[in-house]
Amino acid sequence: MNCVKKQGIAITLYLSMALFIGSIVAVEALAGEDFKVSIGSSSWKLTNAYSDDVSREALEDGQNGFVVAASADQSFQIKLSDKQMEDLLAGSTVIVDTEDGKQKVKIEPQMKKAPASGW
Repeated sequence: MNCVKKQGIAITLYLSMALFIGSIVAVEALAGEDFKVSIGSSSWKLTNAYSDDVSREALEDGQNGFVVAASADQSFQIKLSDKQMEDLLAGSTVIVDTEDGKQKVKIEPQMKKAPASGW
């Protein structure tokens, strides 16, 4: 009886550790995907863009210049204002013009905040 009880405790501990480690790995995997970046000629014609530069860590370090790519052979420079950086870190969406002024870039949090409920 004692042996069965010890095995149950050991299995519970192993499962708890596996869940804990799994959650850490999942958070680390999403760390580079803080923001969704879209690009287009107007705010209603945006398509997914690529940017490894735009991250929470870069914004927290004060970086405000980034490169976003619409395709492998087409990239654009953007520069965020201090207010836009604050808004992104607070979880808001921003739209900025590329430095050449020909494209709009939308940057939004990957994980949207749940709307507040009255409950």
